[in-house]
Amino acid sequence: MGIAWGLGLAVYGCVMAASSISFADELKGTPDLQKMLHTVFPSYDVASAGGFLQLMFIGIGLLIAGLAAATLTSGWASDETDGRLELLLATPMARARWAAASGIGLFGAIAVMTAISMVGIGLGVAVAGGDVATTVGGTTAIAFYAAAAAGVGFAVGGLFRTSIAGEIVALAVIATALIDLLVPPLNLPDWVHQLALSAHMGQTMVGRWDPAGIAACVVLAAGGLLIGAWGMQRRDVAH
Repeated sequence: MGIAWGLGLAVYGCVMAASSISFADELKGTPDLQKMLHTVFPSYDVASAGGFLQLMFIGIGLLIAGLAAATLTSGWASDETDGRLELLLATPMARARWAAASGIGLFGAIAVMTAISMVGIGLGVAVAGGDVATTVGGTTAIAFYAAAAAGVGFAVGGLFRTSIAGEIVALAVIATALIDLLVPPLNLPDWVHQLALSAHMGQTMVGRWDPAGIAACVVLAAGGLLIGAWGMQRRDVAH
């Protein structure tokens, strides 16, 4: 499943990257459109190729990657909801071990998805004649974000029910995207915008990273996995 999501992101990223420089050049010749886009997206320098990719690939790519994490989390949870976990537990395996091992496997699927998308966007940037290294490196932001989203799902599945883990992740990702998209143009208080994890990823397509946001992603991913495993261990004790 990670491969399918990665291919989709790769094709999308390749198209966006290949057209980024030409779009930025065209935009420089239309100051009215440039002003309008700056009003709607004040955080993005859409008149540059990197800024265009930050908006069109990372901005939308984080949403796609988050939904991919929700789908992968639903697959993780289906082991229990579809009854396969009971077969695994018939062997010398604890629920906590299953949760941790399968969660690490899910992180691997996210890594595969990101690697494939990096190939696609790298090809697009190479065609356009842009900075391949910076752009490809910046693509790893979607891996951190997707892993953080999955961590939320692990925690929900372990502490409450696995059957709702994927849905909670999807709702959190959509809510985050709406906050990140609507707060700046609506001039809402900055603290509202700070609630969105995607607002703390920096401008990775132009080489500007937000260390605090990346650290938050790592904490959510690792912490969520540990909390999920601990919650599953409590179920073993209850049984």
